[in-house]
Amino acid sequence: DWGSVNQPISEEAFSNLYNKVINYLKEKEEVFVFKGFAGADKKHRMPIQVINEYAWHNLFAHQLFIRPAEDELLDHQAEF
Repeated sequence: DWGSVNQPISEEAFSNLYNKVINYLKEKEEVFVFKGFAGADKKHRMPIQVINEYAWHNLFAHQLFIRPAEDELLDHQAEF
């Protein structure tokens, strides 16, 4: 239970928002990408990719999530 503040949305609503964001980012001349991991335990961590419009947003992701070693990037497949 996520409490009363966070409410579920339909798959259709999610798809609409997702497509809106993708189309918005496609129009940008430059975007910033961070590939890393959420979770410190290697058995349970999730590979992620964060795409931002602004460098300072991406710097926040760079500080928040776990930065992979170069060899970990070779087979990095974001799950979120």
